[in-house]
Amino acid sequence: MLLKKAKQLGIEQAVIFTAKSVYLSSGRIIANISEIPSTQNPVYLELVDDYDKVMTYLRMNKYLLADAR
Repeated sequence: MLLKKAKQLGIEQAVIFTAKSVYLSSGRIIANISEIPSTQNPVYLELVDDYDKVMTYLRMNKYLLADAR
């Protein structure tokens, strides 16, 4: 859904990826070497475009990102 919305708005580049290894506020390092992404590791959305277009995307999709940190 987030990628489709980025494409519709004409964002130059959008990538969703799951971190393989992370250090979270829990204080422990979580590493995943499996081909299946861990549900414990965060998922990131990367948008590449000019500032105004990215801010427009964020405003338009605020309801989808409400739980994001």
